[in-house]
Parts: sequence; C-alpha cells; structure tokens
Amino acid sequence: MKTTEEQRLAIFFGDECGFDYEKVEVTSWVDQGKYSVCECIFKTPDGKHFMLDVERAGSYFGHYEYGCWGDVVEVEEVTRTVEITQWETVTKGDDALSHN
Repeated sequence: MKTTEEQRLAIFFGDECGFDYEKVEVTSWVDQGKYSVCECIFKTPDGKHFMLDVERAGSYFGHYEYGCWGDVVEVEEVTRTVEITQWETVTKGDDALSHN
C-alpha cells in the first residue's frame, strides 16, 4: 500500500489520513539507544490488515520527534503454539528411588 509519511503518522496518531481505516494495535516501544521503535497495525474497510514502523527520538521528560520509514506492508494475524520441554524437581512422595 502506497502512503506518504504524513499519512502513516496520521494513522499512528489516530487522525484523518485520506482513507478509512481502523487502528488495531500498536506494539510496545523497543529502545534502540538514540531511537525507540514500534509497529502500528491497522485495518482497511475491505478487511485487509497492514503494518507500518514508527520511530521516535527525544526525551520522556521533554519532546519526542516521530517518523515513519519503509513501506506499509500487508500482514495477517498468526497464532503459533510452542511446546516446551524442561526438567522439573520431583517431590519426595514421587521419588521412585526412595522405595527400596
């Protein structure tokens, strides 16, 4: 989806951008030193979801400058199930070696 930086910032801030959209999610800011970055997900009336990257620089106690770079890309929500194998301590009553 072709957009201007002004449109991308308007979407991030929830303002009018020249087309209809619904802001779905904004990820937490990730500190990268001088800059922090996050991702903004929005949906268009045809049901498609898109993501844009936002960066900010400045101070929590002062003023932030915001910018958007890169293309707006179409995305889809994916749920993944992760299986974890780990070792856990056996309680005394379950200790097979103590039954001599």
